Amino acid sequence: MESPIPMPPALVLTIGSKSFMADECSLGDEDIHRGWVTFKSTLIEDRVFVGNNAVIGHGAHLREGTLIGVKSKAPESGETQRDETWFVSPPIKFPVRQKFEGVAAN
Repeated sequence: MESPIPMPPALVLTIGSKSFMADECSLGDEDIHRGWVTFKSTLIEDRVFVGNNAVIGHGAHLREGTLIGVKSKAPESGETQRDETWFVSPPIKFPVRQKFEGVAAN
């Protein structure tokens, strides 16, 4: 028997290796509008940091090395490029982030 309620996709949330999701962050929350519930797959690649109380909307794609700050949102497009840093709400992209060369990534 088919359910009258559509089920979410099999992979609603994918989190890559060595990524860190801090306390109370919201990841890929569903959208509820006019009685309809919508789910979109959310992809978080390797080595992504999502700060405390940060909000990552459903359907977002955070590429490797992305940093979303504490109490911040991902960009409105839901897409980041590799090694980008986003802070506050509405989100602002930081133009540069200090890099350390020759240090092992553990």
